[in-house]
Amino acid sequence: MTKVVLAAGLLLLASQALWAQPPADSGRSAVPGKEEYFLDPATQKLFIEVHLWGEVARPGIYRVALGTNVLELLSQAGGPTEFSNLSKVKLTHKGPSGSSRLQTVDIAAFTDGKGSAPLPILGPGDLVTVPRNVRYAWESTIKLVGDVVIVANLIFLISQIKK
Repeated sequence: MTKVVLAAGLLLLASQALWAQPPADSGRSAVPGKEEYFLDPATQKLFIEVHLWGEVARPGIYRVALGTNVLELLSQAGGPTEFSNLSKVKLTHKGPSGSSRLQTVDIAAFTDGKGSAPLPILGPGDLVTVPRNVRYAWESTIKLVGDVVIVANLIFLISQIKK
């Protein structure tokens, strides 16, 4: 019986030691000489890091496979929010010398079947920004006006009570 308890204790200690090790960087390592590329050793695919801001479900930094386009990135981020303007998505390409080039992408036309140009492929360090639509501005304005009306009514009612 004591041997079983001792073996179980040793097994528990060994499992805790394994779990306590820091996690690896998702199994990917930087490619020598090309620090902006990451190699997945399991699949031997190259990955790049891109930034996604704005009206998407989960903005942030994403590691995507080399050859990923803007629509695929938006899909990985959970898609657009109800306030996104997919006709004016901004793609800022990071140049080799630190320069940048801005491109506007009409994803709405592509998803509606009206876009004829292929969607741009992302490069290392690119920034994709999904802007807000007009509906957001109207809803924000209406909410603000509603709040002002409530405060004005409250002030009016208080002034009527004092009379």
